[in-house]
Amino acid sequence: MDGARIQYEKALEFNPDHVETLCSYGCVLYRLSQLDKAEEVYRRALLLDPDHVESHCGYGILLNRRGQKTEAGLHYARALEIDPEHVESNFRYARLLEEKGEPIEAETYYIVALKADPESSKLHLYYARLLAQHGLIHGARVHFRYALKISPEDVEAHCEYARLLARFGHRHEAEVQYKKALELNPGHFGSLSGYGDLLKEKGQYTEAEKIYRQAECFRQDAW
Repeated sequence: MDGARIQYEKALEFNPDHVETLCSYGCVLYRLSQLDKAEEVYRRALLLDPDHVESHCGYGILLNRRGQKTEAGLHYARALEIDPEHVESNFRYARLLEEKGEPIEAETYYIVALKADPESSKLHLYYARLLAQHGLIHGARVHFRYALKISPEDVEAHCEYARLLARFGHRHEAEVQYKKALELNPGHFGSLSGYGDLLKEKGQYTEAEKIYRQAECFRQDAW
């Protein structure tokens, strides 16, 4: 990542007003946690091109990280005025609306993002989480399945899907998902813990105790 920073700095020596390069440079600085410098770069990019979608989105992400959620929302909204189908801006705005307790509004932006990028496992997963939180099991299952079809080695997705299935009484399917998660990562605390709970609910106390002991060995890694 530091090598990329150096490359962008060299490129900007030759063309300091190239907006695309400035935006990419701001993104690298953000990832390096050089937030003050990244903010200066994003501001410069937007001064040169007030309609640059990627810079509005990137600056919004930075502001959100700093807890300036209102300002972040303004930049996401501006990006979407310019390009209503911009995937990352739709996703980020949806997440922001979720945090603000506006799930119905958030859903609108998830749907737009998924229409623009239906092969994004991340989008399917986050949308599934939103639906699951509000008890919409059918829709949540559909999107968990899509996420896992696209990224079958996503341990967290298998674990979360298993929790949803267990919550609504689909124990056999939940067990399948926990086992898949543990095949991929035998030390995954969340899956071990959830699988133990599931076995306990089924009355398989000896097996549950074994799983809980395994989970305890990996508890520290989960924090």
